[in-house]
Amino acid sequence: MLPGPPEQPPVVGGASGLLHEWLGWIHFMGFVRFLAPDGYETYSYVVRVVLGLAVGAAGDALTRRGRA
Repeated sequence: MLPGPPEQPPVVGGASGLLHEWLGWIHFMGFVRFLAPDGYETYSYVVRVVLGLAVGAAGDALTRRGRA
């Protein structure tokens, strides 16, 4: 089993990309820039953050429903 919740990679990658776009000096997880189409980097990073949070919330809801 992997440590940490499954939403971390998209959220961290998206947040890292946004920080790089806004500040220009953070290069953490730089490979995510290759997943964004030219000219749409900011939108792509926002979508990744939202998608990661949605997947995490759905997984948490399914886990809680299974325990009840």
